[in-house]
Amino acid sequence: MSALVASGLTLAQSIYSNDYAWMAAPAAGGTTRDGPPEQDSSARLTLGNVGIGATVLLFNAGLSAWLKLGLTRGLAIAAARCVVQLTVLSMVLNYMFVYQSAALVVGMTAAMGVLAAVEVTY
Repeated sequence: MSALVASGLTLAQSIYSNDYAWMAAPAAGGTTRDGPPEQDSSARLTLGNVGIGATVLLFNAGLSAWLKLGLTRGLAIAAARCVVQLTVLSMVLNYMFVYQSAALVVGMTAAMGVLAAVEVTY
């Protein structure tokens, strides 16, 4: 479980450390942008934040195993799914913020609405 969290953190750090200048769209004047604006350091994901989340998850998995609730496997699958989904979502949102396109926002909103409806229906 901790290896999964560590691999997700490594992937997330590599995504945020990349230079996105190559993705920058030309501005209205024809010049290229410098990439995404700098983020406030208080909003960054740190090892401490991930450690707290992993500790709570591992505690719950251990408690489930100790009490024989049968939830340990489901927690592991949910944690892996969460890491993958949030990593992909961060890449898509970063792409949308770089290009600042209304069509991308509308398309993403429609796609998320359809996926949510399918998730709830089936």
